[in-house]
Amino acid sequence: MTLSGRRIGLVGPLPPPAGGMANQTRQLAELLEREGASVTLVQTNAPYRPRFVASIRGLRELFRFIPYVLSLWRVTGQVEIVHVMANSGWSWHLCAAPAIWIAYWRRVPAVVNYRGGEAGTFLARSSTAVRRTLRHSAALIVPSGFLKEVFERHGMPAGIVPNIIDLERFHAAHDGASPTTRHLVVARNLEPIYDIPTALRAFALVRKALPDVRITVAGSGPERAALELLSRDLGIEKDVMFCGTRDRDEMAGLYRSATVVLNPSRVDNMPNSVLEAMASGVPVVSTNVGGVPFILRDDVTGLMVPAGDPQAMADAVLRLLANPEIASRIAAAATHDVQQYAWAHVRQRWADVYRDALARSHQPTIHASFYTRVVSQTIFPLHERLKGHSTVAVRNALEISQWWPPERLAAAQFARLEALLRNANDTVPYYRGLFRRIGFDPRAMTGLADLERLPFLTKADIRANTGALKATTATGLARSNTGGSSGEPLVFFLGKERVSHDVAAKWRASRDSPLRARLSVGYLSEASSKVVLTTATLLRCTFVARPGLPSHGLASLLVGRRRKTGGLAVDRQGANATDDRSRAD
Repeated sequence: MTLSGRRIGLVGPLPPPAGGMANQTRQLAELLEREGASVTLVQTNAPYRPRFVASIRGLRELFRFIPYVLSLWRVTGQVEIVHVMANSGWSWHLCAAPAIWIAYWRRVPAVVNYRGGEAGTFLARSSTAVRRTLRHSAALIVPSGFLKEVFERHGMPAGIVPNIIDLERFHAAHDGASPTTRHLVVARNLEPIYDIPTALRAFALVRKALPDVRITVAGSGPERAALELLSRDLGIEKDVMFCGTRDRDEMAGLYRSATVVLNPSRVDNMPNSVLEAMASGVPVVSTNVGGVPFILRDDVTGLMVPAGDPQAMADAVLRLLANPEIASRIAAAATHDVQQYAWAHVRQRWADVYRDALARSHQPTIHASFYTRVVSQTIFPLHERLKGHSTVAVRNALEISQWWPPERLAAAQFARLEALLRNANDTVPYYRGLFRRIGFDPRAMTGLADLERLPFLTKADIRANTGALKATTATGLARSNTGGSSGEPLVFFLGKERVSHDVAAKWRASRDSPLRARLSVGYLSEASSKVVLTTATLLRCTFVARPGLPSHGLASLLVGRRRKTGGLAVDRQGANATDDRSRAD
C-alpha cells in the first residue's frame, strides 16, 4: 500500500512548546503530505480563545476541550483513518480517549500511537479504562520494545513503529571537524522527570577535573528558577547556559557543537534528543531507564549510567573526554544504528498499519446491544461479587496472560501445576496418603514426565474416599453430581475458586455476554460447571503447547480434549474428583 491519496486525520500536539510528541506530530504530518496523503490536523494543545481564559484554571480546560471535540467530530466525517498521538495521564483522558471514541462512533478506524515513558505508572492505575477504550481502536502502535512490553503486561497487544529522525537536518558536521572546546549539552525540558539537577551536579564534578568545560541546557519548563539557583550553589553558574527552547535547525547546530550529550532522565521511552544526538555524530551518556536500553547499547552506541547518580555520569563523561578514540568509535556506531529511524525505513511500516486498519474496518462487526453491555459490565460483575466469586479478577488475569510470550506462559503453567499438586499434598488427606505411598513429592518435580507416576482415579476410589478428597481448608463447597448416564450418578463437590475459574474462562471466550458463558457450562446456581481436569490431560494436553493452536494464556489450563480416562480436579478451597468417562475434560 502507498500513502498517496490517503485521507488521514492526525490528532496530536504541535509546537510550541517543542516537545518530543509535538515535534513528531508536526514531522509526521509533513512527511505524509510529502508522500501525497491528505492530512487534516486536530491540535490537542490549540491556543486558548479568548486569550484571557488561559489564566483561569478549570475554565481554560473547558474552553479548549469543547472546540477540540467539535473539531474531532467534523474531521472524522472527512477522513478515512484517524491517527491519534497519545500520552499518559490527563492527556489520555482529555485528548486521546475522546478521539478514539468519536472515531468509533463515526465508524472511522483509529490508530493509537502511544508514546510516553510514564506508561507503566499510568497503566498500573488506569489499565481498565485504557483497555476498554482501546478495544474500539483499529491498532495500538508504540515506538519501542519497552512500551510494547509495558502494554502487553496489562493485556494490550501493541505493534512497533519507531520514532522518525530527520537525517537531512540532524547529521554530523560535513567537514568531519570536531568541536574546538569541551561542550556538554542537555536537550530535555526543565521538568522533574528529566532530572536536570543530576546533569548539573555531574557537570560540577567534571569541571573540577577539566576547568575549561561548559554546558548548555536547551529546554523550557517550571524548574528553571530552581536550576539556576542550584547552578549558583554549585559555583558553576558562569559555565552554564540555559538557552530555552530552540527550533529544529537551531537544535541541529547545537548538537554539532557538542562534545557529549547528556540524558539524565528518571523516566523515559524513546527520547528524540538521544536519537538526534546519535544522528549528529555526538556520543551520548544517558541513564539506563525505561526504553533507553532499547535504543542504546552500552559501550557500543552510548554509555549508560544509573539514574540519579551524578558521580557515575561524571565518570562516563570524563572517560569520553579523555579518550577521543572511544568517543569516535561510539559516535560512529551510533550514527550507523540511527539510520533505521529514517523516513525511508519507517514509511512502509506506517503504510502497512493504515492498510491493516482499513481492512479490519471493512469487515462486518457485531456490536453488542446496550442490554448486553449493561449485563456484561455492571450486573454480572456485581452478581459474581455478591456470590463471593473472584470471576472478574480471574477474567482480567486471563486477558493479560493471553499475550505472554510462550516461554513465560510455559513457566506459569508449570508453576500452577506444581502449586496445585502441592496444595493437594498439604490439604487433601487422600492425596497426602497417595503421594506418600507411591513416593511422589510435588516439591521435587523437575518436569512433566514426573506426572507419569500418578495413577488414574476410578469411580470406586472416589465413592470410597469422598470425605478424604475434601481439603481440610475447604469452605463453602457446593454439592454436585454427574448425570448418571453410565449408571449411578457420581457425587462431587466444587469450591468457589473452581467455579470462578470455570466461568471466567467461558466468559472470556464469549466476550461481551457473560450469560452465554453461564449457559455454556450449564451453570445458573452455586453448583456450577462439571468441567474437570484429568491427570492424563494435565500430562498430555494442558501443560504442553499444542502446535497450530493459538495460546490463550492461563485459560489454556482449562482446555483439554475428550478422553475416556479418570479425572482429578483440585482447587485451593477444596479438592474434588470425578471419573465421568463420557465427559470432555
